[in-house]
Amino acid sequence: MSRHVYTIAESIAAGAREVYETGVLCIRVPELISQETLVATGAQASRSAFSHIPVATPEQMVEAHAFIFGTPTRFGMMSAQIRSFLDHTDPMIL
Repeated sequence: MSRHVYTIAESIAAGAREVYETGVLCIRVPELISQETLVATGAQASRSAFSHIPVATPEQMVEAHAFIFGTPTRFGMMSAQIRSFLDHTDPMIL
């Protein structure tokens, strides 16, 4: 909901792109809260900074050789958005 994880992800991606013949794809997980809530909390303004980043699909996980996950914490746990996304990858792994 803010730019913190996005800023870190862009820095990591920039470094990874310096590795010879390495492809890097930055993606974000689907949002779970409504557009109205994003606006009401002021998060919509922050999200505009990374609105150009495509939304991930579980199928992309199968194609990747490695992942780096970034997530804010909520009460000491990963965000609901990333938990939901990872839960949906389960059939892809089996």
